[in-house]
Amino acid sequence: TDENAQSALLKKKLEEMETEIRKFQNETSKLSSLREKEAKQVKEIKKEIEIADQQHKKQSEEFDEFRKSEMKKLKKERKMLDEHVAALKDLPSKQCREQIAELEQEMTTLREEMKVKEQRLGAVNSRLRSQLEVAVKENKTLTDKIKSLEATVVRFEKQNSLRKNKRANTMWKAINDIVDSAPLLDQSDQENYNPRDVHLSVKKQSFSQNMSATGEVLKEIVTDSNDNVLVEKGNKSFSSDGKKVERRLQDGTQEITFQNGTQKIISPDDNSVQIKFTNGDIKTTYPDGKVTYFYTASGTKHTTHSNGMQIIEFSNNQLERHFPDGSKHISFDDGSSKMIKPNGTEETTFPDGTVMTVKDNGEKWVEYPSGQKEIHTPVFKRRTYPDGTSKTVYADGRQETRYASGRFRVKDADGTVVVDTIS
Repeated sequence: TDENAQSALLKKKLEEMETEIRKFQNETSKLSSLREKEAKQVKEIKKEIEIADQQHKKQSEEFDEFRKSEMKKLKKERKMLDEHVAALKDLPSKQCREQIAELEQEMTTLREEMKVKEQRLGAVNSRLRSQLEVAVKENKTLTDKIKSLEATVVRFEKQNSLRKNKRANTMWKAINDIVDSAPLLDQSDQENYNPRDVHLSVKKQSFSQNMSATGEVLKEIVTDSNDNVLVEKGNKSFSSDGKKVERRLQDGTQEITFQNGTQKIISPDDNSVQIKFTNGDIKTTYPDGKVTYFYTASGTKHTTHSNGMQIIEFSNNQLERHFPDGSKHISFDDGSSKMIKPNGTEETTFPDGTVMTVKDNGEKWVEYPSGQKEIHTPVFKRRTYPDGTSKTVYADGRQETRYASGRFRVKDADGTVVVDTIS
């Protein structure tokens, strides 16, 4: 009966060891699958970074081309006006003096337009710079995430290797202790030698001597694999599972710090959830569905409301509102603002009161505080003055001027007056 009990006990221990070995084999398989999955995610993230860099490079090139073309047009128009002014100054007639006055008025208007365009280009440049800073910050965040994932995979592999080696050493140590503790046979015992009896006797003696030590080692392994610690200290409660540390303050605030340094704070007052990333970014989620994200590197704050409206606040005091219907409203630091409607129409209001509307068909309407109005189309440009006078410049260079007095004058592309009548 004792022999059967000892044999059953040994068989049970061997089965437990085999179960542990199978368990670690399953864990190894899971870790390999996790590593393949992480490698795939890293590859996808790198691909997204390359696409984002290409897009930003393309936008910068398009902006430079647009700025150069606009500056070239302004220089050309200014040169033409200077030539006209120089030619008209040599003519002492009243008609020429009127033309000089008109040209001077046009130069003043063009200077205002140039100033407006420079402000607009400056705002566009500032917005693109802010977007580039956000992209660089996101790129850095993704790179840090990749490094963190790679470190996690390496750490899991090391832990798995250490656990396997430790359990194997424990098993072999127990077996060696059994063999080393086997008694030697004297002459009388050799005559009645029975290998099975000796084997069972050795097992019984060695297990009774080494069971306590082996049990302590196995217990230590289980504790390490579970890796849970709970410590109560003062008014705070700490909890760790090896991947994160939780702390609950006396006022009910819950703080969770993850292994990569990211911190999550749950407020008991408004049930808001705040996440602080290692790069300084802060994301806050409110129960009503509102989400705010603060980019520390660029100083940009992005707020998304539950109704779909988004508000982006840049460090240069630029404010963008994106509405659910697709329209956008942008406020700049210089006091100007722009409204972009879903149909493509853009309406810009400048600090001096000038309102410029660009329609989806390319037409541009400008209203100045002085009461003057301008229309730009692919065919002509027309300016209307408060007294009723209007001047039209066509794409081929022809000019038509209608005065409030009824006078009508036409110039060809060379500036020669071909029609000058008074009705």
